[in-house]
Amino acid sequence: MQLASPSDAGYIPRVRILPMSTYRRNVLVGIVMLSALGMLGWMILRFGGKIAQPFAPAMTKVRFLADRADGVSDGSGVYFLGVNVGRVVTVTLGDNLEDIWFDAEIEASRALPAGMTARIRQASLLGSGSRIELIAPATSQPARLKAGEIIKTEFVGLEFFPKEIKELSIEVAAAAKQFREANVVGNLNKRLAEVGEVLGETRKTLESANKIVADDKVRADILTAIENIKTSSENVRSVTERADKIAGAMERAVGNVEKTSETAHIELTEVAKITKTRLEEVSKVVQQANEIAAKINTGPGTASQLVNDPKLYQGLVDTTTELNLTIKDLKRLIQQWEQEGVSLKLQ
Repeated sequence: MQLASPSDAGYIPRVRILPMSTYRRNVLVGIVMLSALGMLGWMILRFGGKIAQPFAPAMTKVRFLADRADGVSDGSGVYFLGVNVGRVVTVTLGDNLEDIWFDAEIEASRALPAGMTARIRQASLLGSGSRIELIAPATSQPARLKAGEIIKTEFVGLEFFPKEIKELSIEVAAAAKQFREANVVGNLNKRLAEVGEVLGETRKTLESANKIVADDKVRADILTAIENIKTSSENVRSVTERADKIAGAMERAVGNVEKTSETAHIELTEVAKITKTRLEEVSKVVQQANEIAAKINTGPGTASQLVNDPKLYQGLVDTTTELNLTIKDLKRLIQQWEQEGVSLKLQ
C-alpha cells in the first residue's frame, strides 16, 4: 500500500498529540480551582447580603453621624446592651469633609426607643475593627426608633479608663495650658527676685540698726528714752484715772442738779397754783367790798347801820390783815426765786 505524499491532492496531515505529564496537569487544575475560589469569595462579599435578603428579618434604616470612623467599615456590627441588633451598610464622608455618615440597618423587631445616642468602641487591642454601641436616652421615651432617624455618634476607642478620668485629664491639660500661657512660672520668678531685693534691703537696714545699737552711748540714750516714755505713760494713766473720777463726780452732780430742778419745778408749780387761787379769792373779796361800798353810798340808812356794825368791821379788818400778810409772803417768795435764778410762770 502506497502512502499519500504532501504533494498529492487531498492530503490531510495527521497531528500527533503527545500525552500531558501528571505534574503539568496538577498545576493547571490548581490554577483553575484557585481562580474559581477567588471568584466565589468575591461574589459572596459583593452579593452575599442581597442573596440572603429575602430570608432576613425586616430592617429599619437609620443614619449615624460621627466626627471620625476609626475601624468602622461596611458590615460592622451595631450593638445594644451587648446584643447585635444590626449592621453598617455604607460609610461615607460628608460634603463638608468633617462629618462621617454611617448608613445602617437595625432589626425592626427590636423596637428600640427613639432619641438614642451611640459611640464607636474599638473591638480589641489587637485588631483595628470597631463596633457601634447604642445608648438609650436618660429618660424613657414612648416613641420608637423610626426609619431615617439620625443618631449622633461619639468615638471612644478602647476606653481603658472611665469617662470621669478622661474628662479630668482634659481639664488638667486645659489648666496646664492656661498655667503656661499665663506665664505663672516667669511671674513667680520675678516676684521671688523682688522679694530677694526686699530681703537684701532689710538685711542692710538691720545691719545699720545693729551698728547703731552696738554703740554704748546710743544704747544708753535709747534706754533713757524708753524710761521717759514709761514714766510719761504712767503719768498719763494717773491723769486719766483722775479725769475719770472727776467726770464721775461731775456726772453725779449733774444728776443731783437735775433732780433738784425737777423738785423745784414741781414745788413752784404748786405754789403758783395756790397763789392763783388766793388772788382769785382776793379779787372776789375786793369785788364784794366795792359792791358793799356802792350800796352804802347809794343805799338807804339801813345799809349804813350794817356798815357801822362792829362785827362786820372786825371781819373786814381781819380779812385785810390776812390779805396783806399773803401779799408780803408772795413778794418775799418771788424775790427769793429771782435771786436763785428760778423763773415763775403762772398758768
